[in-house]
Amino acid sequence: MHIKRFSLIVVFAVIFFAVFGSSAAPAARAAGGGWEAWLYDASVGRVVRLVYDGSSALPVIDTLLPDADGGHVAPSRDGRYIAYTVDNVLRVYDSLAGGVVATTVVPFGAVTGLTLRGSPYMWNAAGTRVAVGYAYGLDSGSPGWGIQILDVPSNALVALLQDGSPEAAAVTTGSYSVPVIQRFEDPYITFITVPYATEGTPQYPAYTWNIMGPTVTPNPSLTGFELDQNALGEALMLLHDASYPQAFAPESGFAVPNMVGAYNPLTGALGNYLFAPGAYRVTLAQASELAAVSVADPSTGTPTAIRLFTRGGAPLGEVTEPALIVRYVTSLEGTVGGFIAAASPTSGPGGTTVYRVSTRPGSPDYLVPVSVWNSTLGANYRIVWVSDESATPVTSVEAWAVLTSFSPPPTATPLPVAVPTVTPAAPAPPAPPAPPAAPSGLYVGGQARVQTTAGDRLNVRTGPGRSFSVAVQARNGEIVTIVGGPTTANGYVWWQIRLSEGTVGWAVESADGVQTLVPIG
Repeated sequence: MHIKRFSLIVVFAVIFFAVFGSSAAPAARAAGGGWEAWLYDASVGRVVRLVYDGSSALPVIDTLLPDADGGHVAPSRDGRYIAYTVDNVLRVYDSLAGGVVATTVVPFGAVTGLTLRGSPYMWNAAGTRVAVGYAYGLDSGSPGWGIQILDVPSNALVALLQDGSPEAAAVTTGSYSVPVIQRFEDPYITFITVPYATEGTPQYPAYTWNIMGPTVTPNPSLTGFELDQNALGEALMLLHDASYPQAFAPESGFAVPNMVGAYNPLTGALGNYLFAPGAYRVTLAQASELAAVSVADPSTGTPTAIRLFTRGGAPLGEVTEPALIVRYVTSLEGTVGGFIAAASPTSGPGGTTVYRVSTRPGSPDYLVPVSVWNSTLGANYRIVWVSDESATPVTSVEAWAVLTSFSPPPTATPLPVAVPTVTPAAPAPPAPPAPPAAPSGLYVGGQARVQTTAGDRLNVRTGPGRSFSVAVQARNGEIVTIVGGPTTANGYVWWQIRLSEGTVGWAVESADGVQTLVPIG
């Protein structure tokens, strides 16, 4: 039975890619009807390939990545391959072959960039090579870093940039840094260096490696950690600009994102595009014709709305409750017709719902979130790739606006939206009495506020220890719920926490003399 089922899946996948998988497909669907998407549940290492035909989404592939250990994944730009890590091995899963077809080994115990973020732009445009950064020896006192390029058709390592080499001398951020790939355009690889265990600031030093040189030079433009890119080479990213208001957290005074920056590949310049206090995610929507900015209440860190803006910076409207519970949204990706969002509730039986949102004027469900797919209960999927990533603007567009001085931004007027029909989750049972608090004041069932320094974010890992991969990062000031613990590992006290958007993981109680989880009440 298992062999027959696997054979049918492979045959279905081959037919599916033959029909839907060409790079011309997004242009053929310019009306914003169909798309394909990969979803990933890091807690179990499961991937699902959805095909949306304009009315509903059908899972054509639903499988476990062999031995996946959490973290993030990097689908190739055409969606055929998925790169992921298992211990110190980078593996490449081929969705057509139904198995792993290429691997490369990084130093034992290394932390790869995929523990922090994954992206299709870790791959070259042809979808034949993938780049991965890593840091090693971080707990041994002899740290270092490197970047490898794996050629998938030949299953061979074709280039290596190593800390300590002459060409790496331009990288001045030190050995305790993890290279995270920003973009791979043969023969150039742009990467940022994220200090180990301190990631969380809006921007980091960026460099471009010319593998044919070989040379490494500073890159002043692709510096944002939270960014979205397109096939044209454009990028929107979250920035910190102290010359604008709300650049610092009100309680801690730490630097926070308050600006959306736009990168122009024709000029190589990064400019301030949109003043956006409270922004925590930015997405190229509607075939890169619009920007979708996810914002939170700056005082509480609670996500509140997804706001849409033209390239000129004019507000078009927003999606918010009750049409969509924004704090449940785990990921957002642009499509030709608007964008899609994956949302996982934090209470009840759980599961993930994928919504499509049409942003083109005249659409019958303009700015109305429409449910197109529901996972099994208990799943927590994120969208990691969408076929329309390769789609260029359907209509003529202007360049991204560049702010030159501060002026109060116009207020987006929420447009009337229909409330989708949602089956309510079963009511949660009454909460038991709170157990005795630990010396820190934390206890299971209580709440805590995340506290970090210098604009950092708090790593939330898949298990209680530094050997576990980073599932997500909590923002300074964010309110979390304590759901398990405490336990000790690596000299730290760990608590299991649930973030406002539903992710559950483990975080340290304190680090470097700073209590990172401060009890509330």
